[in-house]
Amino acid sequence: MVSFLEAGTASGLFEKCSGLTWRAIDSGTLVEMTDLMTGVAIYLSEIHKDDNTVDVVLSTPPNPSQMVRELEKQLLGRWGLLDTREMLPSLAEQARERFVVMSPFMDNDGVEILISLFRRVAPGVRRQLVIRREKSVHWPTSFLAAKNEFDALHVEVYGYWLEKEGPGNETFHAKLVLADNRTAYIGSSNMTKWSFEYSLELGLKVSGKAADRLADIVDAILTVSERII
Repeated sequence: MVSFLEAGTASGLFEKCSGLTWRAIDSGTLVEMTDLMTGVAIYLSEIHKDDNTVDVVLSTPPNPSQMVRELEKQLLGRWGLLDTREMLPSLAEQARERFVVMSPFMDNDGVEILISLFRRVAPGVRRQLVIRREKSVHWPTSFLAAKNEFDALHVEVYGYWLEKEGPGNETFHAKLVLADNRTAYIGSSNMTKWSFEYSLELGLKVSGKAADRLADIVDAILTVSERII
């Protein structure tokens, strides 16, 4: 609204009287603009789509939490923030073509969370999981115990850990959940009990062109990764 008033002031429609008040100078032109502005409002609310939509996703430490207490003192509090535990299942249910999870670290609780997510995916939707597993290293104990359940859910499991010349190796630390090429979560949450029950975790849920670019990255990762199951 302030931007509109300032633009109108520059065009001679308004006069600024004080820091917070304006006065109409050309009321006739403003009346003529009513239908035009109504049309703009309808376009913005019903038709226009931003290239990207972004929501903040949060896992809070358990109560009593000094951070939560401080956050809730603010005017908005936790309004508009998505809960990681609720958002990830909704992503799984939205998938219509494929559902991908990239998680470098997991424990027993995290494996159960993964299984519950893949169970929510509709029949016929491709399920893919990327983990951090070196070829020469045995399966993580937590994953191995549930391997049959992943098999039963037809989850394709990939290991992204590549040897390369020189020091180190090529692998990943990113945490990502992708529903088709349209919506994705990217943030700090590992598939571990600590991430879901104790730690402050922050991420973003993105839709639009950014999610499509994340899908391109996932495709590249899957191409170079070893298919394990």
